[in-house]
Amino acid sequence: MTVGALLLQQMLFAWTGLHFESLEFWLAIGLGGLLIWLAGLMRRGGNHNISALIETLILLGITGFTGALIQYPMTVLSGPLADATLLKWDQFLGFNWTNFSLLFADSRAYLALFIIYDFFRLEGFYVLGFLCLTGHINKAWQVLTAASACLLISVFLLPFFAADGSFVGCGLKVEGLPFHANLCTYGPIIHGLKDGAIRTIDGSMYYGLVSFPSFHVAGALLLVWAVWHRRIGRWLSLIFNVLMGIAAIVIGGHYFVDIIGGLILGLASILIVKRLIPDAASARSQHTGAPT
Repeated sequence: MTVGALLLQQMLFAWTGLHFESLEFWLAIGLGGLLIWLAGLMRRGGNHNISALIETLILLGITGFTGALIQYPMTVLSGPLADATLLKWDQFLGFNWTNFSLLFADSRAYLALFIIYDFFRLEGFYVLGFLCLTGHINKAWQVLTAASACLLISVFLLPFFAADGSFVGCGLKVEGLPFHANLCTYGPIIHGLKDGAIRTIDGSMYYGLVSFPSFHVAGALLLVWAVWHRRIGRWLSLIFNVLMGIAAIVIGGHYFVDIIGGLILGLASILIVKRLIPDAASARSQHTGAPT
């Protein structure tokens, strides 16, 4: 999936006429490939946990950054923004963004949600590292595969559900609700990509774009599932990632239906990946012929 995502990124950038010039990116790809090769050598020497740690962390970083880049040509190819449709779905479900967000109007609560939302990009690395170092290598590969699939599915759906949040946080600017200085900076990027004003992507534009379903929420569900076997870890992860789901609405400007879509995407990826990559106990059973 990682190699396929890289090739797709190059094809889409060429097709849409976008440019992304970053020597650091390609140096990182080359260094990552070298480290994965070294990890393979270490595995031959019996260092399975460390090898899996290096491989999964590097693949997560490369796939995550590549998937984020694919957002931009997908936005160029997108149809009309889906804000009106997503808002209608929220209204049908009885969800009111303003009333919900005002529950977190206190600046301390808002800051806490912002930190949680921003920390999400690192949480996956910590969880994969924990799984590999504690010997749950099969679960680490399950989580990585499911997360990669969720990310790519999310960006593939972006042309149909691209949104700038204009009907919620980015447009309402609710009185009494604090707003971070960088909130909603993705809106002008979306419109610039669609009208042709933006053709070169640089580091200042590296934002997650709002779309259905929410990858943040799909990923949050995967991270809770990843540590569910640990009694203490499961509840800490559950609390943290529920708050992350709330932050996806209040901080990320997502619609409530995006959250539901993210949960469905995450659950489907878990069910599929468990069939593709068996749990460690199942793998041992198949190898020995013993019942699970």
